[in-house]
Amino acid sequence: MSQRLNQVLAVERNVKSRVHSELTELHKSKLSIRLWFAFSNAVFLYFD
Repeated sequence: MSQRLNQVLAVERNVKSRVHSELTELHKSKLSIRLWFAFSNAVFLYFD
C-alpha cells in the first residue's frame, strides 16, 4: 500500500512540475509579446 501511495505522490509531483514549467513559459511569452507591442507603439508615437 505505501509503495502505491509513493508512486501516486511521485506522479503528482511530476505533473505539478510540468504544469508549472508550461505556465511559466506561457507567462514569459505573453510578457514578451506585451513588451514588443509597447515598444513598437512607443516607436510609432515618437516618429509620428
